[in-house]
Amino acid sequence: MVGARSFPGNPYDGHVLSAQLEQTINLLQDLGRSPKQVIVDLGYRGVNADNSGVQIIHRGKYKSLTDHEKRLLKRRQAIEPLIGHTKVDHRMDRCWLQGAMGDALHALSCAAGYNIRWLLRVIVRLGLGGLFYALSAVVAYATALLRAMPQRLKAMESVRTPQRPPSPSWPSRSLVALA
Repeated sequence: MVGARSFPGNPYDGHVLSAQLEQTINLLQDLGRSPKQVIVDLGYRGVNADNSGVQIIHRGKYKSLTDHEKRLLKRRQAIEPLIGHTKVDHRMDRCWLQGAMGDALHALSCAAGYNIRWLLRVIVRLGLGGLFYALSAVVAYATALLRAMPQRLKAMESVRTPQRPPSPSWPSRSLVALA
């Protein structure tokens, strides 16, 4: 999944295409690319004028499509089950978070979960389990250090000793401990 976005309410598909294209352009700006063609379902008919500069391909124009565009349309039909699996496997049927912000977080979390699951399958298929185990050990160690940090700060505060004022060229101890 390249991007995920939620829209409050139940808007018509065609009305959200420009916002989806804007998100895609933002995500691809580091690569210096932008979408030239969009392959959509019939819910996006009639939005060509709103999205100039992008060719919209859907099955309603099938007779006027070139052979290459027909192949692209068939490829979209192969991608549609991935969207369905994402919705079912990552529980997008019901959002337990409140409000529009909760909906947005839920959509992003489901897309991230799909990507992580895909990545784990690739790791298993390529036999990179040892590398993954080493990375997980590093993450576990870093997590343990971060959890212990507040306890160490409390211990340092309880044992206060009189200190001389810091010189201007050296940072104070509290800045070093927090940095």
